[in-house]
Amino acid sequence: MSAHVHGPGCAHGAGTGENDVVGRVAVARRRSATFASLTLAGAACLAVVSGGPWGALAAAAACWVAASAAGAATIQVAAGRRSGPVVVVAAAVTALVTTATAAAVGLVWGPEAWVAAAAGWAGAAALAQAALAALWRWALLRPGSLGEAARDQAVRAATPRWAGRLGWWILPSLAFGLWVWLLGSAPVTASLVLPAAILLQLLLARHTLRRAA
Repeated sequence: MSAHVHGPGCAHGAGTGENDVVGRVAVARRRSATFASLTLAGAACLAVVSGGPWGALAAAAACWVAASAAGAATIQVAAGRRSGPVVVVAAAVTALVTTATAAAVGLVWGPEAWVAAAAGWAGAAALAQAALAALWRWALLRPGSLGEAARDQAVRAATPRWAGRLGWWILPSLAFGLWVWLLGSAPVTASLVLPAAILLQLLLARHTLRRAA
């Protein structure tokens, strides 16, 4: 599809009808804004329900940033060297960082901070989702190759399944809270819990990375 934008809400497509392109772009923008709003509202509710400690919430948010940065950096390094399946390597690194940081939060704030930890993880992910969604909505109305690529994606994309998208946002957050509770409750048994925690985080990270690829 070749599309050109002359102003907000105005698109012309060569392979797809103009009205069809405009309509799909508008729908894509609304869906993106809706999902971002849902994730932000959900994260805020979790934060209120958790009741703190706010230090654990902030630490968990930082843990999400660290795990995401580690996965992204691994993708860049592994892709440059072309060694092994990049997604699997990145997922493994993300799982290791996630589990290690969950253990740190659990040992510092204790198992009772698991809800705050889950809320912090979810909040960081929601903020990132909202920022990326806003950037994509902006790109949808831009001229040039950036806008064309975004509009082409909007036209070709299948209707999102809200339950699935929200589930893959909530599940890693709850998993992080679970590891905080387990490792904070029984640090002596960490050698037994860590392998299972790393394995589940690996599966979650691998699925998430494959969906994003």
